[in-house]
Order: sequence, then structure tokens, then C-alpha cells
Amino acid sequence: MYFLFLLLAQIMVGTNIVGAKYLLDNSMPVLFLLTFRFGLATLTLLFLHAATPEAKNTLSSIKTLTKRDWLFLVAQAMTAGIIFNLLMLLGLNYTDANEAGIITSVLPALIGVLSWLILKERISIKKALSIGLATLGVLGISFDKYKDV
Repeated sequence: MYFLFLLLAQIMVGTNIVGAKYLLDNSMPVLFLLTFRFGLATLTLLFLHAATPEAKNTLSSIKTLTKRDWLFLVAQAMTAGIIFNLLMLLGLNYTDANEAGIITSVLPALIGVLSWLILKERISIKKALSIGLATLGVLGISFDKYKDV
């Protein structure tokens, strides 16, 4: 079942890149697109959360968060949400959607390396080989395009 969720997540990312490229090519400003995206996501999540039985306990759960928890939540929102999307959308102005997809396909390899560096997770030889092959594959695909840069 988790493979289905991962597949759906990858489909969403692919749709996001292609849709964003279409909107940016039709003169939609990057900041407007980000504001609209995060506003719509906020409304959707608020509605979904209100429909859950845990909605009554949310305020008490938020009160138990420490300053360190808030620091990590804000850092995660800034890096994984706002800054990543801003850089992605700005980068789409200079490349096409296919190239952006190739570039973002290195993301799983980067997650593996960062989980090893930051979270001290163990990387098996199989995972290390997969990270290496994914990175080499992306470099191989994009080498001709970027060798003159």
C-alpha cells in the first residue's frame, strides 16, 4: 500500500512541475502562484482537519509544543515549503519542465545523504549504490545539455 502512496506522491510532484511551468509561461508571477498555492493548501488542510475527531484536541496539542519544536516546524516550513518552491518556480523560468523533472529526480538521493548526515541513519551498501546510480543517471542524462555551461 505504501508504494501506491509513494507513486501518487510522485505523480503529484510531476503534475506540479508541469502545471507550474504552464502557468509561469502564461505570465503568472511566481509570488502570486506561491501565495495561491499555499493559500489553497491551507484552506484544504483546515477543512480536512476540522472533519477529524482530533480537531477538538488541537489547541491543547499545540500548547504542549516546546520552543525547539516550533523552531523545527518553522525551519521545515521555510526550507521544504517556501524556499524550495520559490527556487523551483524561479528555476522553471530558465529551463523546461522535462529538465526540471530530471533535476528533481536527484531528490531521493539527496534525502538519503541528508538522512545519513543529519539523522545518523545507516545507509546499506544497496542504498549507497542506488544513490550513486541515481546521481550518475541524472548526470548522464543532463551532461550533453549542460556541458557548455
